[in-house]
Amino acid sequence: MVRCSLLVIALLLVPSAARAQTPEGVASSTAGHLALVNDSRNGGAWMLRVVSPDGQVSAAEQVNATFDEPWVAIGAGGDAIVAWFADDRLLARFRPAGGSLGPVEEVAPKARFDVEAVPLGIDAAGNAFAGWSASDEDGMHMRTRDAATGVWGARTSRSAAARSSTPSSRSPTTGPPYSRGDSTAGMG
Repeated sequence: MVRCSLLVIALLLVPSAARAQTPEGVASSTAGHLALVNDSRNGGAWMLRVVSPDGQVSAAEQVNATFDEPWVAIGAGGDAIVAWFADDRLLARFRPAGGSLGPVEEVAPKARFDVEAVPLGIDAAGNAFAGWSASDEDGMHMRTRDAATGVWGARTSRSAAARSSTPSSRSPTTGPPYSRGDSTAGMG
């Protein structure tokens, strides 16, 4: 845990890494995993590093080569997901515990990037969750990525009226549309 704390302090003190660190670029799990995303070239290549509970730091992996900053979430088992908007789409990459980032996956073909944050999380079973608002519809949408198959399930939707009238949907820590996993990003 001390090594993990030292890494976080180093990232905050080293100017090249600290410039890109934002709340969206850091996630932690209840088991002590840490996922960090930073811009390695000052506006062009977002990199992911995962720190295990015992302080082991993964090699840096390129998430995307765009100016679109990704959000990150990590589960209790060490699975991580990063998501970002590009060309009006919500894209993601999944990293299984101890593995490397998989290919770019399209979560939503029409997604607005004017949302404050992407509800993103991973549950204890390693299933990933991503939420967005569509560019041509009202309301919030959510999809789940099955940990066993790696397949994104069907979209579930909630209209703005339903969200504002349902107490559980207004809280990012309970029920739809924000099916909270072990780690969430940008939901505070």
